[in-house]
This record gives sequence, C-alpha cells and structure tokens, in this order.
Amino acid sequence: MNYTNKGIVFLITFFFLGNSIVLAATTAPTNLVCNYREVPAPENHVWDCSWNSTTYYHETIWARADEYWTSNGGVQGNSRTVGDPNDCRQFYFKVRACPSYGTNCSDYTTIYLNTCHSSCTNTSPGEQCYIKPATPVCGSTHYNCNVGTSINNLQGGASWAWQCQGSGGGTTVTCSETFPVSPVNGDCNNTCAYCCSSGYAVNHYNSGVYYQWNCSGLNGGSISGTCRYRPACTWSCGEWGACQSGNIQYRSCSQSPLGCDGENPYSTSQNCAYTPACTWSCGAWGACQSNNTQYRTCSSSPSGCVGNNPYPTTQNCVYSIAGACGSSNNSCTVGTLSDTTDTSTAYLWTCLGSNGGANASC
Repeated sequence: MNYTNKGIVFLITFFFLGNSIVLAATTAPTNLVCNYREVPAPENHVWDCSWNSTTYYHETIWARADEYWTSNGGVQGNSRTVGDPNDCRQFYFKVRACPSYGTNCSDYTTIYLNTCHSSCTNTSPGEQCYIKPATPVCGSTHYNCNVGTSINNLQGGASWAWQCQGSGGGTTVTCSETFPVSPVNGDCNNTCAYCCSSGYAVNHYNSGVYYQWNCSGLNGGSISGTCRYRPACTWSCGEWGACQSGNIQYRSCSQSPLGCDGENPYSTSQNCAYTPACTWSCGAWGACQSNNTQYRTCSSSPSGCVGNNPYPTTQNCVYSIAGACGSSNNSCTVGTLSDTTDTSTAYLWTCLGSNGGANASC
C-alpha cells in the first residue's frame, strides 16, 4: 500500500543585509511517500515514510486521533511509524522544512495514510474517521459475542447469562445459554395406560382389549419398544349350586371389562354335606267333596331327603249327588222323583241325582 503527496508549498522569509532586504523562500518537502507493511508484534502494522527537502532542518509529525510526536533529521528524510490501515481513526503524516530549528518553517506537506472504510461513519478521504455504532449479536456459546464485547458474565442454577455491548454507541443485548443435558431413552411403564417410566407417550392405540403406545426419549434419547397395558379385572360370582353327591358345590364367576388382566380371586367350589334329593310319588284323587275339592296324598323317598314336593295334593272338582229311593211308593231320600209306569205287580219310579250324580231306580 503506497501513499504519495508531491505538492510543494512555499513560505516567504525576509533576511536583512545592511540597508537592503533579501527575499528567500523556504521550500516545503517534496515527494512525500509512505508505504505500509506488516511486521512481528508488538508493532504489527508499520508505515515507512520518506521525502526530499532542500533545507537542512526539517520537522515531522505523525498523528492518530490524540497521539502526536515530532522528530528532526537531514535533507533526505526517512521516518517510520505504526498504524493499522483499517483502523477507523484517521492516520496522517506531516513534514515541513525549516532554515533553522523550529523557525521560518514552510507549511506542512501532509499525506493521509488511510481512507475511512465501510465500517466507519465517515468515508471521505482526509477526514477524521469514527467507528459506526455496532449492534451487538450474542454468540452461540456462553460469554461469547459474534458482535460486541461480552460483559456481566453470570452463571445461574441452570444456565449462563451475559451481555454483549455494542461499540461506537451501539446498544447492549442480554444473552443466555442453558446448561447441556444428557439424552434420556424412552422406557415403558406398563402399570397404566400410556404411561412411561422415562420420556413421553406417543403412538397411542386402544384395541378395545388393551392399550398400546411407545415412549419417546428426551434430549435426543431413543424411543422405546412397544408398551402394552390391560386394565385389571373386576370379578363377580353367582350363587352356590346344590351340594353334589361328592359333598362339593360349585358356582361361576365372570370378569369385566373385556380383555382385562388378572386372575379370579374368588373360589368357584367349596365342600358341603350332601343330602340326596327327594323322589316323590302320589296316590289317586279322592272323591269330590261338597266344597268342590278333591284330595290326594304324596310321599317322598329316601328317608331324610331334601326337596319339596313338586306335585299338587288338591284340585278343583264338581261335587255330584246320587239319587236314593225312599221306603214308600214314589218317595226319594235323595234326589228328585221321576215317576215311571207301574207294572201289574210293582210300583216303579226314579230318584234323579244332581251335578252328574247317579240316578236311583225304585
């Protein structure tokens, strides 16, 4: 990188010789050239500047912002100074010629060593440069900033916190990063529907008999195999049946809901004292009584058996009265007289029964 300034400035100087005045000119340095190069630390960035001057004494000034220094040298000047050409602060180098040390000097010949670049607020050559206000940007890891300066670094119980402060009047933003966590693999909990010992339930399915799902891992952990749950059964049992000849009786039990899980906690058989069931037999029906009822008797066997008589011992009937002859002609003790034709040798008549009762011939 090379910067050159070949401008010449004249300063008019008066010398008195006797009663006459001699006009002399002090010529400013010419061919002011500065070249940039990089060198090892601590200087890093160096400018080498040279110039021509017709006057023995000269004075050099290099300035950057509030920095300033001078030097003196011979007719052929050569000076070195330090500065980064990409710095937003304006670099300039000045040199002037003087007939004697510090007096009757020419104007300065000036060269600007850097032009304000895009990150500066002023990009006009030869003008003071200022850093543009930078909007800070948080870095991806704690206490770092992609843009800006990290300040107020703190560590909490679960995260880091810091701020990134912008330059050149830029704002300040707050940043955070949570502590890294280990992956957790999904694991089934088959004691309830859609439950996980670790992770969270996905792929829910209810077949009507059982529940099925998977447990997804956390923080990049793996997903579990198939989890399955059947609800516990509720059991109910019926009445005990009759005691059997082997002195045992039974009952049945059922569970709900359909497809539930769990064994029947109740017994379906128990011991008992067997008593044989009765065998019943009944006699013939008796005559119909005046109350229109007839009766019979039933008996059971064997002795000591159990069981009620399944047969009836009474039933309805129509009570009938048979006719009965009286001791005298055309008389009835029971029934209604019905006279018939007598013969030459006997009186004849009939006593009629009622309700189907038999008739008596007299």
